Amino acid sequence: MTVWYVSANRDEAVFPDPTASTSRGRRTTTSRSASARTTAWAQTLAQLEARLFFAELFSRFPEIEPAGPPVRMRGNHFIGIKHLPVRPGPRAR
Repeated sequence: MTVWYVSANRDEAVFPDPTASTSRGRRTTTSRSASARTTAWAQTLAQLEARLFFAELFSRFPEIEPAGPPVRMRGNHFIGIKHLPVRPGPRAR
């Protein structure tokens, strides 16, 4: 799952010309905190999707264990796990 924060800055409902920028990297919005609301909404949606995904996963496979070491992801915006092999236990009935 990936959240593209940059997409929040291209919302046509918030920015009159979403592809335009100024020399300072600032744009006017149609409302004061529209950009912050757009990003906050994306974060809330991502949290909900993750919660639903893991709830469904663990309802089907209550026992999951690592099957190898994690491969870490490093970057300017994200630090996390890129790949984590797992071994599911018996399927729930």
